Amino acid sequence: MADDHELIDLIYEAAIIPENWPSILERISTIAGCYGGTLFSMDTQQEVRHIVTEQYRDVMHIFVRDGWTRQNIRAERLAKIKYPGFVTDCDVISVEEMDAHPFYTELLRPNGGGWAIGTIIPVPSGDLLVFNLERRYAKGPIGKELCGRLDPLRPHLARAGLMSSRLRMERARAMVETLKQIGLPAAVLRKNGQVLATNDLFQLLSEQIATGAFDEISIKNLASDALMKQSLVRLAETRDNSEVKSIPIPAILDQPALVAHLIPIKGAAHDIFSRAFAILVITPLHAPTAPTEDVLNGLFDLSPAEVKVAQGIISGKTIDDVAAELQLSRETIRNQLKSVFAKTGTSRQAQLVGLLATRFPR
Repeated sequence: MADDHELIDLIYEAAIIPENWPSILERISTIAGCYGGTLFSMDTQQEVRHIVTEQYRDVMHIFVRDGWTRQNIRAERLAKIKYPGFVTDCDVISVEEMDAHPFYTELLRPNGGGWAIGTIIPVPSGDLLVFNLERRYAKGPIGKELCGRLDPLRPHLARAGLMSSRLRMERARAMVETLKQIGLPAAVLRKNGQVLATNDLFQLLSEQIATGAFDEISIKNLASDALMKQSLVRLAETRDNSEVKSIPIPAILDQPALVAHLIPIKGAAHDIFSRAFAILVITPLHAPTAPTEDVLNGLFDLSPAEVKVAQGIISGKTIDDVAAELQLSRETIRNQLKSVFAKTGTSRQAQLVGLLATRFPR
């Protein structure tokens, strides 16, 4: 149809400008006699990211919030048949099954849905892109003829999705290469710690940071590795793009101590085409003395009193030395040191020194 030429142009435009996808979904929904829909991506860990039309927003919010990915009989059946076109509920699920399945009886029908037409498109990243258009239950099933109406659009939707995935991956690589130009090792990570891209400088850190099975990053120092994994989890839970997590990595052999800065990628929570979640930027601690107050405060949110205690211990002083220098009781210094241990993820003075004191070859 003549109108499809304009729509196809808009689909390719949305591949570059993701903010345009909701209007594309609105137009395709209208063609299918639906009230709204969503385009979402799902990875092997069943993490879902989505773009949604305004009227379908509440349903999709409940879908993600309440973990309905595990009971999504639609996507499960659609993935099994691997059909390269649009299908309706009735093509893969019997009406009797719908009437008995909680996905329909507890999620869709009570929230204004119940009949759908959609398609699944695999992309090279390993994710699945799912187009789902929803019709209100009271309007009755979607006719098979509408699949034929939408099928000519599917190759364009697939190419647009593939184009977006490649553009996002190239953008991630460009980020780490830019950091390389100013001398910073860096890697792009997905939410589970899998490495998506690195620069050459990052690969030189293999004695302290390793990439293991399934490209999952790990820090060889166990305490630092635990802090990094905790930071990834916290960033995923809070989706706080203003927060930067910093992880100290102790010196090893002739390699200096490092600080790994875990920086969330702005907008990653809403970008369904890219698995890039954060950039890990590495900076070395070249000074052979204890880190400055700014470094300790920035890394661990230590109070001014805790900073002084930490600096004293890292410099080789005993608790008694620090107490005498600061004119405080030994018990006060011990309590402040306990707080430093808690904030740095250490439990002994030797661990604290090993975590932050830089050693150089002699």
